[in-house]
Amino acid sequence: MSTKKMTTGEKWLVFWCGIAAFSCLVIIGAASSANSEFAMINAPIPPTTQSASPVSTVINLAGQWTADMNNGAMMIATVKNETITVVLHDHDATMTYWYGTFDSSAKSGDDVASLKNDSTQAILSSDSMKTFTIGDDTISFDMTVMGVTKRVTLSRV
Repeated sequence: MSTKKMTTGEKWLVFWCGIAAFSCLVIIGAASSANSEFAMINAPIPPTTQSASPVSTVINLAGQWTADMNNGAMMIATVKNETITVVLHDHDATMTYWYGTFDSSAKSGDDVASLKNDSTQAILSSDSMKTFTIGDDTISFDMTVMGVTKRVTLSRV
């Protein structure tokens, strides 16, 4: 009885057939596992005795907010009539950084999207929209100057 050696092409064929067979087994196993997980998802949920998570309450954000910056500069934000104005006070200079819409009845943990109100005003920020994050006693936003972004956290005055 003579044995024939496999050619390189035949070896590759056997290799790829083995990979295909293994892949089919993995897919079949995953499908049967997914079906059992699907059955668990559709199972009724037993009642729980844990208390519900606390509900965020609406915070009145109207008023003034400040943040100390580097070198004696200060950011002062005013929330009034559904708008926010953020002004940079740097020694003797005062420059408006942002002037836009603002949901002054947002809840703690909310991200508030503010759209620029007046594109004709001289505003330091070139953004057309800015996101403010509401905390229990803070309003935070990202400020980018010359490609460097810094998180500014304002506190109520």
